Amino acid sequence: MDMCFYCIRQLASNDKNIKVIATTTDTLFQAKLKNMYHKFKQDLEVIVTDERLIDDITGARIPLTKPWAEVDLVFMPILPTNKAHWMFAVLDIKKQTLLLLNSVRKTYNGIKVLIGIDPFVKMISHLIDHIEIWRKDSDPSTDDSKELKVVLNSSIPQQNNGHNSGIYVIKYVEYMLHDDLGSMPVKFDTAGARLDLHHCYSSTVKSVQRERRCCQPVEIV
Repeated sequence: MDMCFYCIRQLASNDKNIKVIATTTDTLFQAKLKNMYHKFKQDLEVIVTDERLIDDITGARIPLTKPWAEVDLVFMPILPTNKAHWMFAVLDIKKQTLLLLNSVRKTYNGIKVLIGIDPFVKMISHLIDHIEIWRKDSDPSTDDSKELKVVLNSSIPQQNNGHNSGIYVIKYVEYMLHDDLGSMPVKFDTAGARLDLHHCYSSTVKSVQRERRCCQPVEIV
């Protein structure tokens, strides 16, 4: 999943046809939030003193990311607390909303989704408020509650098995990146999509290896 999101960040940075100004988190970001939630309930300040989380928001840790204050949307892969199922979350900082795209609504309904992502809503809201992105970027029409409003998208294509959530997340991201989610086909070739991701992964690995070789110090004899 993380390598796929790396490819997405490359695309967002290099493709001039993409009009959406966005960045992403990674799987470690959502894992850190879940692991810290128990302490957060006891002390809200525990997350704002965690330099790793602040680095994620300011773009200092994850390769090719941008600071949240400089983008319109933040794309997030999320594993909810009550189901082993990847979902796609879109944080709109100006509108103070968290859009959730869930590919198995029949077996994992809206109520369960809201329960499963509640820790993320509370913690991300607190983090953004702490670094004052609300004050700088919020839409004047939004309220002053300082907590994200969750929006569940109920019109997106759905998977018909129990093992394709990851590939659906990536396809949602691709269409969102082009601001064209409505044109995503109800059915698509998941095997072909996986092959495309494999090609992207291979290309990315080669690119990273070339960068590392270029950065190696040259020994002067």
